[in-house]
Amino acid sequence: MHVTNTVPQMQVFNAGVWLGLEDYALDHTREDEMRISVFTGPFLANNDPVRDGVGIPLRFWKVIAFVHDETGELCATGYTMSQEKFISDKEFVFGAHETTQVSIRSIEQGAGVAFGPIADLDPIDQAQEAIAPRLTDYSQIRFVKAR
Repeated sequence: MHVTNTVPQMQVFNAGVWLGLEDYALDHTREDEMRISVFTGPFLANNDPVRDGVGIPLRFWKVIAFVHDETGELCATGYTMSQEKFISDKEFVFGAHETTQVSIRSIEQGAGVAFGPIADLDPIDQAQEAIAPRLTDYSQIRFVKAR
């Protein structure tokens, strides 16, 4: 594991579906000796709140890439999570966070990063993500493109 940067986030933020995404992906990589790459970072915005001189990102992204056991193919998926509803001007408000599966291309655009060819493996395109529901169960995740 390599951590290249850190940003302020609520402790309970890295829990639930967001945290479980990596374990769920690992469950689908058993035959590939559980090789998985997970990239996580913040969407940094000019209007992020500032506490004690430190910007606090409201939204985060995650991209997971691995070889899928059932298809034997490399797959990649993208997710976002927001803590916007839980940060007020006065204090942090604790509660359930919302995780959504989104296109890797939209993560690239919003975060100013590039994932190269793995973005082409994404089963979600930007048109579909407009109707993407909040992930409440891992069975909602699409790892492979519909054929």
